[in-house]
Amino acid sequence: MKKNFDEYLKDRMEDPVFREEWSKTLPMMNRMMDDTLSDIDKRQADQEALRAEAKARAGVQQNVVVVGAGYAGLLTAKHLDKMLKKSDAAKVTLIDRNPYHLMKAEIHAAATGRGKAEAVTYSLAEIFRKTDVELVQDTVQAIDFDGRLVTGDHGTYAYDYLVLAAGSQPTFFGIPGAADHAYPLWTYPDALAIRDRLANLFQQAAQESNADARKQLLSFYVIGAGLTGVELAGELAEYLPLLAKKYGVRKEDVSLTELDALPRALPNFPEKVSARAAKILTDLGVQLKFNVKVQEVTADALTFEENDTTQTVPAGMVLWTAGITANDIVQTAAETLESEKGFRLVEDATLRSVTDQRVFVVGDNMWFVPKRKTTSVPQMVENCEQSSKVAAKNLATLTKRAYEGRVLEYAPLKSYRPDLHGAMVSLGAKHGVAYIGVRNLMLMLPSFPTQLFKRAINVVYLAPVLGPKKLPTLLAHEFLARRKVR
Repeated sequence: MKKNFDEYLKDRMEDPVFREEWSKTLPMMNRMMDDTLSDIDKRQADQEALRAEAKARAGVQQNVVVVGAGYAGLLTAKHLDKMLKKSDAAKVTLIDRNPYHLMKAEIHAAATGRGKAEAVTYSLAEIFRKTDVELVQDTVQAIDFDGRLVTGDHGTYAYDYLVLAAGSQPTFFGIPGAADHAYPLWTYPDALAIRDRLANLFQQAAQESNADARKQLLSFYVIGAGLTGVELAGELAEYLPLLAKKYGVRKEDVSLTELDALPRALPNFPEKVSARAAKILTDLGVQLKFNVKVQEVTADALTFEENDTTQTVPAGMVLWTAGITANDIVQTAAETLESEKGFRLVEDATLRSVTDQRVFVVGDNMWFVPKRKTTSVPQMVENCEQSSKVAAKNLATLTKRAYEGRVLEYAPLKSYRPDLHGAMVSLGAKHGVAYIGVRNLMLMLPSFPTQLFKRAINVVYLAPVLGPKKLPTLLAHEFLARRKVR
């Protein structure tokens, strides 16, 4: 073949035009060949460097730090501990400001006397009693991504891999007085504060002889008609009449109103679900106001704009469920890591930050748009549960490879493919609406099956987390709890 080509080239060289073109082309071909050989050498050198780095890391235990013991963070730590049960590849540290895990899906019940308030909190020490996870009660204040160091109020924590699952917090959108006078529902202390304030207002009303002053004390406003807002309104609609009866107050003096700036309740659900929820709330005695913008909250009044008219109404209590944003430490992290709306951190399909591959993000803090979708996964329990499994699986793969001295860059990591099945909304202890199903087959369920399924799913989700000892308590809370009037 070479001889034939040489003969062909010799013949063509007799052509002056070809000879000139060849003289121009040959140096370029030589440079391309040199570049190719140089690239091969560089790749080989890079591979050798990676292998050397991996070999030097062999036998060194990796530190995985999980920030936040909400549902996503707790499950990530639990899953990872199980996957590493027969390996010394990693030490898992879980940091949270509280010594307990809060069951947020039932916090509205705790705020309104349905079951024992403490039934929605579960000791982290008890949950992780039979694991190797190290629990740290601390509030994280800073993260050094270059130095791989987490700093809290009480210590610093080095990491090889970080899991951000710090969750969310209420946002008041800069509305004057809202942060000072409205009652948010997000934490366990929030639930206790609402419960105690409700009892206090009815005690005052029972002693108030002035009818107008009494009605002001018993005027309740829920701001926000999303999932948390409508669930809280449903619980209040059942609880307030019971408080009125206990304290000898006329039910007619009690009013409950829910406001939202959007045109309907549950805006992330189909309109038929919103309409059904609105009808249930209305039947329970809740007055609904939409396209209303809150302008100010004071200690005893609420100012809002409706139909281009500003109104100030007396209010005994304003309850705030109008929106959430990322926890403070996640907002700080968003100054370094790429983020989207609400400071949610952008990640790839392996659930690692697109900015820093040593940082995993799960639960409410993640911004991940699945294939063939145009919006990020929702901030809901099912996403927390599914994302935690994928993050734990990939962390187990990476830490084991590091411990074994294998190259991390070639690790076969799992991609996140969420398969979400809708949501269930409880509106008090007896009513609710669900929109559940698979893929393109979604169904709306009436109250009784919604309540049954929601409580059963709470048990299914939490039983593996809490362990068999807590199963009777969990079952009792879900199916036997009755509303206790304080």
